[in-house]
Amino acid sequence: MKKLFACLFFIGILSNLFAQQISVKSFRKLETDLDARVYNPKKDQNGDVCAIIKVVTTQTGFTWDPDGLGIMAAVAKVGEYWLYVPYGAKRLSIHHPQLGILRDYIYPLPIEKATVYEMVLTTGKVTTKVEEAEIESQWLIINSEPSDADVYINNQAVGKTPYQNELPVGKYSWRIQKDLYINEAGAVELVKGGDKQRIDVNLKLNFGYLDITTMPESGASVKLNGIPTGQKTPCKIENIPVGEHTVSVNLDMYESASQRFSLGVGETKPIAFNLNPIFGKVNVTADSLADIYVNGQFKAKDNWQGRLTQGVYTFEAKKEKYTSDIQKKTLIIGDSLSIALHPTPRCGILKIITKPIDAAIVINGKNVGQSPMTLKNILIGEYEVDLMKQGYLSTLEKVTVTEGQTTTLNMKLNTARSVTIDSDPTDADLYIDNRKVGKTPFTGTLISGNHDIRVELYELKTEKTISVPQSGGETNFELKIKAPEPIKEETTETKKETIPENKQPASNNLKSLSPDTAPYLMNASKPGKPKKPTNGFLIAEIAYPLIKGSDGSIAGNSLCYNFKFGVARNVGFYAGVTTNFNYADIATSIIVTTTNYTGNNFPDTYYSKSISKSSYNRLGVVGGLMFNSKPFAFYAGAGYGYYNHYVTTDLYTYSNDSFAGTVNYGDKNSYTGIETEVGFVFKSRPMAFSLGITSIDFKYGECKLGLGIVF
Repeated sequence: MKKLFACLFFIGILSNLFAQQISVKSFRKLETDLDARVYNPKKDQNGDVCAIIKVVTTQTGFTWDPDGLGIMAAVAKVGEYWLYVPYGAKRLSIHHPQLGILRDYIYPLPIEKATVYEMVLTTGKVTTKVEEAEIESQWLIINSEPSDADVYINNQAVGKTPYQNELPVGKYSWRIQKDLYINEAGAVELVKGGDKQRIDVNLKLNFGYLDITTMPESGASVKLNGIPTGQKTPCKIENIPVGEHTVSVNLDMYESASQRFSLGVGETKPIAFNLNPIFGKVNVTADSLADIYVNGQFKAKDNWQGRLTQGVYTFEAKKEKYTSDIQKKTLIIGDSLSIALHPTPRCGILKIITKPIDAAIVINGKNVGQSPMTLKNILIGEYEVDLMKQGYLSTLEKVTVTEGQTTTLNMKLNTARSVTIDSDPTDADLYIDNRKVGKTPFTGTLISGNHDIRVELYELKTEKTISVPQSGGETNFELKIKAPEPIKEETTETKKETIPENKQPASNNLKSLSPDTAPYLMNASKPGKPKKPTNGFLIAEIAYPLIKGSDGSIAGNSLCYNFKFGVARNVGFYAGVTTNFNYADIATSIIVTTTNYTGNNFPDTYYSKSISKSSYNRLGVVGGLMFNSKPFAFYAGAGYGYYNHYVTTDLYTYSNDSFAGTVNYGDKNSYTGIETEVGFVFKSRPMAFSLGITSIDFKYGECKLGLGIVF
């Protein structure tokens, strides 16, 4: 019986009851691993290069259950499995007969073509055992130069260097690996009662460098193994894995070139390319500052030097009022062409005759002589001819010269008289022959004959036709501004309108006003100051955003609308509202900053596939002062407003890829706060035109342009 109990006790000590499960410790992209692209590529059913997921595990016997895109191959390697999956794969289920199932693991990174990823698997293990004695242990210390290398004990990732841990005594295998360095591995035994074990490793470089140059010119773009590097020659490319590679260069107007090379550890490989040109040189000159065109494409004015590939080209010199010179040339690689183009001027003849003779002739501001005159070989087109002679009024005429034709200008110069025009009261706007010339009193010259004269003062005006004699006669004229007759009451006795003595005008300019004129021109509350009309404004405007978004484009490039109403004599008020008639609900708790929402911008259970719409809300209410003058009214005001830019996106659940809903998210180009604006209104009764600028919190801006009425 004692032997039976002892046996059972021994079995209890050796027995282990455990439960295990599969989990993913880490998932990352191996940026420098070229297995998928160069060394061990495989293609999917569509002919695209698969991605490789390297599953690091110490166990075997796994089966893999992918999503609908499938797995092209599963290859068992030492300490890991290589899974070839098509790009765009979303999830993976992992099965093991003892460890159980990891179901529907969602890849945390997008699966791209010809890219290598590392998935590290771990298994949690709960062990129940009967122990009589304390576990014997010893310290293991592992250092590396450089540090921060991954440490594996018995093919299990345990951390990074410098690594230190106390382990049970026994034999262990270890491995240190770091990107761009050669892996180091070995075995160590931890002995009961012995010294702690220390392992120091100097990792050896597993990469080299390229030094690339091109002749006879630099600036060529560089590709390594068919992938653009973003660099141009001369350049040095660092951290290239050792082994066989191909580098290629491309430069405009030169043949592309490539070289295959082998790179050793720490080696700097110089690679030089002698590029073969595929162009010829061309030098084109043109007379008369003409525009130069090559095959119909503008190149330069007057002179152009450049390179062209082999072929037949058409060279042309163009200039207004000239006949183009066109030449066709054949260019061979290595040739140098010099081409001179001579456009021919298109000319006519201009004859100028005046009465009296010897009038100075000025054409387009340049004095060319005295009449009579014949100008030959003058370019075609329209010219302004100014004829001047002392004692006569200058005459400005427009003439058109036609190619191959003779154009004759025969003009009689009119004598000019000095005249003086005044008004009562003075300082009125003066119009001569319906053209405003200034204010009264006016002194100037007029040609002999009849002229229509008009003076305007505020709402009053007086018109008259005067006659300027060629010699002698009257040359001083005066117009009296009269107000309309006052309205008289319908009574049996007409009342006589008078002005109190204290309301008589004091201005010297109004000294001749009659009692009937003064009440119409004077402001009763402010004696001596003319009345100014009260204006009302009703304006509709369109507003366009000026703020730029994070990508450089105008944020929310749709229009919004503004409506203004104002009243002012000298100083008044106005009010306005701006809106785009859009009032969508916006979730402001999440700020969207990227164009593909698969990161931490959304709750953990959702992700977004795309953006369906970009839009914005706009509302602002502003009031302020309006300053009225003629013909402008200026306004400035403040109020409250907001501009919310947002995107509409569809959300999907990670677990089953099903549609969860549509949400609007505001982005960083949204503004709320004090709204200010300034601008002016141009009045041309009954129309009004407005232009202004609006700001929200001095960060967001709009330009406003409007049309309305003034009354």
